[in-house]
Amino acid sequence: MKKTRKFADVNKLSVHINKLILKHNCVIIPNLGGFITQNVPAKFVDETNTFYPPMRCIGFNPQLTINDGLLVQSYMQTYDLDYPESVNEIENSVKDIQQTLNNTGFYDFTGIGRLSRNHEGKMVFAASKTDVCSPEFYGLKSFTTTLLDNSLASASAFSVKQSSKRNYTFSVNRELVNYLTAAVLALLLYFVWATPLSNNGGGLNMNQASVLSKFMFEKKEMPKEVIKNEAKENADVEHLFLSMLRTSSSAKNQEESAPAENVQPAIPEKGFTIVLASAIPEKNAEVFIENLRADGYNEAQIFHDKHMLRVIYGSYEDIGQAYAALSACKNNKSFRQAWVMEVK
Repeated sequence: MKKTRKFADVNKLSVHINKLILKHNCVIIPNLGGFITQNVPAKFVDETNTFYPPMRCIGFNPQLTINDGLLVQSYMQTYDLDYPESVNEIENSVKDIQQTLNNTGFYDFTGIGRLSRNHEGKMVFAASKTDVCSPEFYGLKSFTTTLLDNSLASASAFSVKQSSKRNYTFSVNRELVNYLTAAVLALLLYFVWATPLSNNGGGLNMNQASVLSKFMFEKKEMPKEVIKNEAKENADVEHLFLSMLRTSSSAKNQEESAPAENVQPAIPEKGFTIVLASAIPEKNAEVFIENLRADGYNEAQIFHDKHMLRVIYGSYEDIGQAYAALSACKNNKSFRQAWVMEVK
């Protein structure tokens, strides 16, 4: 039963790595190493006339052994465990993997690849040929083709160009053209006969023209009462505009002189902090922080780690202060799954 339990725990670790590698470029197994993915673009090899599709390659770096919390967070969310229990589960799986490497010289991660030791004792990783870590490239395979001869290609292009030339025929309704011509002639005759040929032929005479010009261009004097009312209205509008300018300028000065209410806490660069959540969308993190600050926990903030986004609380010089602050906040349900992380 003991060996069966260990085997199940190791398989459990492979399942979590397969799930996380779909969304993240790096998944670290504490005290063992990290799996890293990289997208390779499509390419064409001239020597073999072969097209290779884009792919996502996976590798293993044994130097990445620091716990970044990503795998632990996956265990906590899946099995409803707290942080120490999740760390303990992963440590037992790592011990089983190292023991298998010492006994057989290799270990297979299901759907990922094989980890083995060479004659120098260093770990070597061979990726699996499956496309589990790159579903967006699923079904794309390489293929070899034969290039066309230059003479055949030019002849094909010439035939396509020749076939593209077409003759177009436009039909015109002769009866419609006749109607349009008659309408144009009728308009011309109307303007010719309607326009007077002399000053006495119905146009304006000299007296009428002078009266009209006098009426249109003569400057009329406005009554004094109207002038006074317009001046008063203009003064009122100017006074209202000036008062609006003074109000806006005073409000702007008050905004500049008022102290900032919501001062963002400084992001820790070194020391210890309390991690409340990891690998969550930024919008959810902002809502989480707003709720914490509404409860009086103003030191909650977003922390962009190298591999993920975290929600943290506080900045402490030593680990004792961090654990003391965590114990003081345990009554809040948001701190029940929290853990202490060192910031380097």
